[in-house]
Amino acid sequence: MQQPSTTNPVLILPLRANDCAVGGLIWQPLTSLKNLKQETKQLVKKEQCDYFIVHQQSKKAQCGLMKSLPNSKRYYSLALLLIDKLGSDWLGIFEVSENRYFLLGIEGGQVVPGCDALFSSAESVLEHFENYRALFNWQTIYAPAALSLGGESLTIESLLKGTTPKANRRLLYTRELNQQSKRFGLRIAILVVLAIAAIIGWQHYQQKKEEAARQARLRELQAQQAKKALVVQEVWRQQAPAAELVRDCVQAITRYPISIGGWQAVGFLCDAKSAKAVYQRRPMSTVKKFLAALPEVYQEHYQFLKNGDSAQINQPIRIDNQRQQEQLQPLFTLAQDILRKIQQGVATGRVDDVLSGNKRSANFELISQTSPLLLLQDLNLDGVVINHLTATLSLEGLLTWKIAGVIYGQ
Repeated sequence: MQQPSTTNPVLILPLRANDCAVGGLIWQPLTSLKNLKQETKQLVKKEQCDYFIVHQQSKKAQCGLMKSLPNSKRYYSLALLLIDKLGSDWLGIFEVSENRYFLLGIEGGQVVPGCDALFSSAESVLEHFENYRALFNWQTIYAPAALSLGGESLTIESLLKGTTPKANRRLLYTRELNQQSKRFGLRIAILVVLAIAAIIGWQHYQQKKEEAARQARLRELQAQQAKKALVVQEVWRQQAPAAELVRDCVQAITRYPISIGGWQAVGFLCDAKSAKAVYQRRPMSTVKKFLAALPEVYQEHYQFLKNGDSAQINQPIRIDNQRQQEQLQPLFTLAQDILRKIQQGVATGRVDDVLSGNKRSANFELISQTSPLLLLQDLNLDGVVINHLTATLSLEGLLTWKIAGVIYGQ
């Protein structure tokens, strides 16, 4: 399912020497304080951004992302620099040049996603300002007097004058993250080598005195490994049963409303862990209308994406693994059954070649406007693993389904 772009208009303001302040970052929440570095690394890789910054406030953390910047400067987050100046709860518009306005919203010390943005006209910044103004109980409003919004009129230049940025306000280049990972990996490798050396030394010291006991432990370890080998199941048996996954995913996706407060559903993604729906804001609708119309069952499972014009609902699902009674079919027969759906014209897609080599598995993909429940109902799904099921909703209200997975056979 296509995600919104991370490319936003960028505001770059000089501070001193090679230091610059940058506005227009894409902010996303980080969910695990214990694994901030790993989650950040995965997010940066997923969004394919060159610069990032992690901002932690009490028990909350978020990551700011920037696609690309000229690499001859040191860059600092303008939003975080202004938090240091103005505090942790406010909504402001700052005129940076003629007909260019910077919008920034800070709530509880965190940058509100979609509220670190540069606009090329007063009309566009006012539209976004009104959307976000109703979202929180802002303590303070800042805006140019000419916009007639009330609140104090401030300039970014006066706020940043003489500023010496803190190190934790600086955007990191992705290569720096990779270098940190390499250094961490090197330290782990050294510890492993030292541990192995200690074990070898201990074994050498003990072998003359405890040869008989060592041999007994070795035989016991070999017996345990042999026992484990007998009960190791094939890879496909560890995955959710295909029929149950299709049933639960179709039920979860079709339960989602087509529209919520004027926000239109555009796509869905489901796997063995969760069913997600993405909604796009339509003209004349607002964040406030979306929240007011959001069904109670989804109120703990939504988040706004990036620029605030998209929202995602992520409902967890649970599928029990009950494949013990399944038996592998001939791989060629199973591949032909799936390929027949394409040949009959009820679906498009592909199935990997299963004739060349001694193959035991093959990837497949089916795309159809027919519900997966009907499309697959006449197939024996023993040995079929479905990685994910997606659906896109057209303006005419038609769902196009895509099934992607792997078939395993004899």
